[in-house]
Amino acid sequence: MTVSAQVQSALDAIRQTQSLVKSVEDGLAVQNGMLADQAKQIADLQAQIAAGGQLGADDIAALAETNADIAAVNTSLQNDIPANTSPANTSKAP
Repeated sequence: MTVSAQVQSALDAIRQTQSLVKSVEDGLAVQNGMLADQAKQIADLQAQIAAGGQLGADDIAALAETNADIAAVNTSLQNDIPANTSPANTSKAP
């Protein structure tokens, strides 16, 4: 079946939107995982300090690396999502 150019254009736009939504969801999942890992890393270091331990150069370097990685993901997401984009209605029907 052949569709008109207008219908094809609309279908292409829908596919693009679906692809964008999936990409954003994947990016946010990565970001959430990184934040959870960082929270665990900080909790472990807090326990280490509470037990009388000290932060070594390796601990500080690991925190700096984690922060840089999260900043890179944030920047990537920010660059990939156009400014002033209205949030989509993400509520799901029961």
